[in-house]
Amino acid sequence: MRLVSSTLIALLLLSGCTGGGASSDAAAPPATTTTPSATPAADAPDCRTVWKRGEELPADFTTCVLGARVPDFEKTECLDGSMLVVIDDAVWGRTGQGEIVRAKQKPAQDTDAYNTDLALCTGR
Repeated sequence: MRLVSSTLIALLLLSGCTGGGASSDAAAPPATTTTPSATPAADAPDCRTVWKRGEELPADFTTCVLGARVPDFEKTECLDGSMLVVIDDAVWGRTGQGEIVRAKQKPAQDTDAYNTDLALCTGR
């Protein structure tokens, strides 16, 4: 199981152990969603033109296509409103800032570099 999923599950389980019956003021963990491959939108850009290593992921990025398929995306909402996006467990970038990074191994979510970017994104 990927480190990110394990961490989120642990955080969710621990959030139920706050005790006292009063609601906690601690912020909920950021939402992470995984979008499975689907039928590509007719106007979706080619991923190879959007996901270029060393360049910035556009602030308005929502999806792209690789040939006839939409790749799997994992999107995490950051504290500043941007999104940390992983494509096919191999490449990640933060919308509107930073550089797109190709992982040296798959899944990218298990690398120290990705987890550093995730911590900067979520503040955790």
